[in-house]
This record gives sequence, structure tokens and C-alpha cells, in this order.
Amino acid sequence: RNACADNPRNTAIIELLLQTGITLSELVNLTVDDLQLGENERGFIRVSGGRRKKERLIPLNTKAYVALKDYFKVREQVENNVFFLNRFSEALGESGVQKMLRKYLKRAEIGKASIHTLRHTFGAQHIAKGTSIKTIQEIMGLKDTRSTAIYQTLAKEVVSRELQEHSI
Repeated sequence: RNACADNPRNTAIIELLLQTGITLSELVNLTVDDLQLGENERGFIRVSGGRRKKERLIPLNTKAYVALKDYFKVREQVENNVFFLNRFSEALGESGVQKMLRKYLKRAEIGKASIHTLRHTFGAQHIAKGTSIKTIQEIMGLKDTRSTAIYQTLAKEVVSRELQEHSI
């Protein structure tokens, strides 16, 4: 997060990936109309993705809300309805997001990570902190609860690491 703090668009992208667990294709297909940024740091994004193209309404937490609002303030007002734009005011593509993330991961000295790692982080952290598997499944657009098994395994690792780091 610190590595991209000077760039509102990239901060919004990384926060959105971390805080919502959406996929890369869902991110690059977001439009201005898919954002519902209400008052009191409450809002939602509407995404449709996956094989079933099922539409989901995902609530935004404060971190994601603030990052999106900050980017929206500086985003050029152009006819293109796609929310995340490149430097030419065109839709930011998947390869552009991947390149951007690689730059910040390198800057932060984080190796072996990807956009999908951020999705896994979302799932594992929420399960580790007590969010129900059913909620994770619904938010992430997963077909059945067996798909969340990876997040349960990762969550156990997170809890174990935290207990080790905070031992008395």
C-alpha cells in the first residue's frame, strides 16, 4: 500500500482487489455506473463475472470506499464509462493492471505474488477473522463451498502465524 500511496488510481485498484476479492476481469470491466458511493463512507460495487456472468452487489468497507472516492476526484471526466483509465483516457486493460502491480510488488520487495494472490488474501483474511464461508462464497462469486477450501487452509496458516508472532 505504501508503495503506491502517491497514485490515487493504483491505490484504488489495489484496495479494491484486497478489500472485495474481485477478479482481474471484474476489475477492468467496472464502469462508473457500477459504483454506488453513498454517504458516511458506505457504498457498493456491482460486478458480473465468472462463467455464469451472475451479477453481484459487493459492499465496500471504509478503505475501499475512501480509495475509490479519492480516485474519482482526480479521474478525468471523459466519455469513456469504464472506471479505471490508462494515461490515454482509455480503458485500463488486464495487462496494464498486471504490469502496475508487478512494479509495486517489486518496489515493496514482495516476491511471488500476483493479482490472484490479492484475491486469496481477501478470502483467507476474512475466514481467519471469522467471516462465514457462505458470505465469502457469495462475495467472491464462487459456485460452491468446496471452492473456499483453499481459503480455510490459508486462514489456518494466518492464525498460526499470528499466534506465533504474538506469543507471550
